[in-house]
Amino acid sequence: MKIKTVVLGKEETNGYLLEINRHLLLIDPLDDYSKIEKEIGTKKVVGILVTHNPSNDETINKIVEKYKVKVFDFHHLKEGHHRIKHFKFETIKTPGVYKDGMCYYFVNEKAMFTGATVLKGSVGKVNQPKKLYQSIIKIKKFPNNTVIYPAYGDKTKLKDEKEENPYF
Repeated sequence: MKIKTVVLGKEETNGYLLEINRHLLLIDPLDDYSKIEKEIGTKKVVGILVTHNPSNDETINKIVEKYKVKVFDFHHLKEGHHRIKHFKFETIKTPGVYKDGMCYYFVNEKAMFTGATVLKGSVGKVNQPKKLYQSIIKIKKFPNNTVIYPAYGDKTKLKDEKEENPYF
């Protein structure tokens, strides 16, 4: 699986395009439709995963309309193992920064998409401290060599976050 990071919008959030055999699964494609559409090109979009509900994001709505795909989030996926086309992943409900926070773990690639739940050396704005603590406990159980792909900034390794992130 190829993972492409695309920095989007005024807030410079990370969106991700995951590719297997010219099929794309998009993660958090927010705030910049023309940039996302250019990245998609002639590939087939098979779904959209969001790490929190972006409250009627225009870019997501345009992608859904044009490519006839579903958006999967906290309300549509139970915790556990899922498959969309060629993409196999595990969902982890991670409230704390957002009440509907969700992380996605791709076991074969040891890649976790955390949104704002885990950033390199930090977390997003904490809204529910007890729930965030419980979410971090869940995340800490994954392998140390898991690569964390956050909503903002650079990717990191779970091992490094366990050693350096004060929230861990």
